[in-house]
Parts: sequence; structure tokens; C-alpha cells
Amino acid sequence: MNKAELSGVCRQMRRDIINMTANAGSGHPGGSLSAVELMASVFYNHMRIDPENPHWEGRDRFVLSKGHAAPCYYAVLAELGFISRDEFKSFRQLHSILQGHPDCKKVPGVDASTGKETGLEVVRQVYPKLSMTPGILLAPRFSADATVSAALQAKTKSINSVFGAVCIVDINSKTDGAVKYTDVKTKKEEQAVSDPNAYAVWPYAKVGEVVYSGSALAAALTAYTDAQNDDTPNVGPSNKTLAISAACLADGTEVVLDQEQANTVNSFGVATWLNMNGFRLWGNNTAAYPGITDPKDRWFSVRRFMTWAANSFILTYFQKVDSPANKRLIEAIVDSENVRGNGFVARGVCARYEITYNEDENTTTDLLNGKITFHQYITPFTPAEDIEDIIEFDPNALSAALN
Repeated sequence: MNKAELSGVCRQMRRDIINMTANAGSGHPGGSLSAVELMASVFYNHMRIDPENPHWEGRDRFVLSKGHAAPCYYAVLAELGFISRDEFKSFRQLHSILQGHPDCKKVPGVDASTGKETGLEVVRQVYPKLSMTPGILLAPRFSADATVSAALQAKTKSINSVFGAVCIVDINSKTDGAVKYTDVKTKKEEQAVSDPNAYAVWPYAKVGEVVYSGSALAAALTAYTDAQNDDTPNVGPSNKTLAISAACLADGTEVVLDQEQANTVNSFGVATWLNMNGFRLWGNNTAAYPGITDPKDRWFSVRRFMTWAANSFILTYFQKVDSPANKRLIEAIVDSENVRGNGFVARGVCARYEITYNEDENTTTDLLNGKITFHQYITPFTPAEDIEDIIEFDPNALSAALN
């Protein structure tokens, strides 16, 4: 759907939100109106869904963590044909399917109920409900608050007690935050954004006159980059173009950085926006840099790939849990994973991807207690952050050419 058509959809959604909340005399119009453009774009241009078959197994799933924006959710579902606008008249009334928080058991097109658990608490529900592992956590705009960014970083360590993830956070660019590039280091430290699982972005960006948080745009670009690489997260989003009009502060004030200034921001462990024949995200470092320079913790693409590999191992071999702990089981896992790893190496995804079973890491006590340990060696290629060209004038070539 093009921009003009999408604008028309957004206008109708705003009318529906105002009518719903006005008729009910309650609800949260502000939070709903602020999500209109994002939800319209996501549902019309990115989601694979079928209003005629709301429970289609191959559909994309959408989880609304901000449950108070339910009127916006209902408005876009009505535009798409999942529900009738006649339902709006009973919004938040007894026995209505449209309550203050979406109910996946009552509303066609809603994949997860949001009400009792909100925000980051909902991350716990993603795998049990959708059989999908969250790969990137973000809280656009909110993550500029130190408390929120701390919660995001903590959540990446353990999801459902087994899975890992990364998070993308905004460095505060409000009036009390980093309003120029030299302020970024101080504000990053004040927010305590320093985890290897965190990717920090400063500032926001505009599309026309609409301001979007840097974390939301960076997350979208990261997901798009994955899709362009067979959904294998070995390629980082840095130096990938994005159709934005300008980099800006949270209030919309434009920020113009040259490459030297953008590199300075990168040196703080923060990505930014660079206009180099088109705007692009610029920065390979996780938020752990420069305090940590270990390649597996410093490079965002390396960190993501290793986390993804760990999650993939769990998902692939969970079915083997509780099988007899014999040589056949060990060999099956080692052989299967190494075949997969050889494929990655052959494709140039990584330099090494190998798993072994080492006897010295599997004590008799552990084996008697039903514990088997495997050892994986994974070496993704680091990004070519600096490509230098040495140019030398060769006078001998001139003599050879003329004699």
C-alpha cells in the first residue's frame, strides 16, 4: 500500500478511535492515536494475514504489549475486515467482544490477550503461545529511560529460563538528554547502557514530518537484513540504507552528522544515522564497547549470531530430552549439528561451526544425574569495519612504459 492510501487508512482509524472512546466515555485515546501510523504500516505492508481465515497457521503473529492501545488495534482490524465497525458501539461494555484490553479468545485477528501482564512481562508468553523465540527486545522511546533500558538488558539474559535475546535501546535525545553528538557518551553512561546484549542508537529519525525512535527503525532494519540473508543473523544492520528524511532529536530538531562525527558516536558504543549517498544506520558495536573489546561481546552481528545459535540448539534438540543417554543419542546430536555447521561454513556465514562431546566435560556424577554436556566452537566473521587502500606512485612503471 502506498503512502497516500495508507494516509487514508490512518485518518479513518483516528475517527474510529475517537468515536469508540467517546461513546464509551472511557478508554485511552492518546495512547491509541500515537500508534496509528505504526500499526497501519505493520498490518498493511508487512503482516501476512487473512481476514477470511483469522486462524491460518501460516500467518504472522502480532502481540500488543501496550494493552491500553486496544482501540487502535480494533480500528485496524475493522479496516482489514476482521471485525465489523458495528462492534465499536459496544466498546468496553458488558458482554462486548471489544474490551479495554484485547481478548484473543473473542476478537478475530488478535493473537495474544494483553491485560494481566503488560510490557516486558509479555515476553514470557511469546514462546508458550506462539512457539517463537523473541530475538530482539525493544521499547521505542521508553527505553531512553534508564529504568526501562536496565529492564531490557536484564530480560535478554534469560527468557523462559532457557532462551537469550538482544535488545535495541534509545539513548535519550530529549532536552535533558544528548542534544549534540558530543553528549552521547555521558548520557549513555547515565542510562547504564553497557551490556553486550544491547545495541544503543542515537538519535531519532524523521520520515517526512513524522518522528520515529531510533530503536524502532534499527530493529526493523535488522529484521529486514536477516530476511535478506536467509533469516540467518550473521550480517549486521550497519551501513544498510533506510528511507528516512533526516536524523533528529526527540522533539524533531534535525541533526546533521558527517562521517567523522558519526564515527565518534560509534566510538562510544552507540549507532547513529549517516547520510552517505542516502541515509543508513552506522555502527557495528554493542553497548559493551569500548569497555569490552572481546569480539564475541563487542560486535553486534557476532553477538546476535551466537545467541541465535544457542536458541536454535535448544529448539532443535529439545525433543531429545529424556531419551536414553547412550552413544546413539550423543552421535546423533553431534552428527546432525556438524552437518548444519558445515553448511554455514560453506556459505561463508562463519569460519567455524563445530560441536563435540568431550569426555572430560562429562563426569560420571553428571552422567548418573542425567546431564550431558556438548561443546560448540562458533566463530562468525567479524564485520569489515575498516577497508583501507594504499596508493603508491611507481616511477619505474613510467620508465618501463617509455623505454
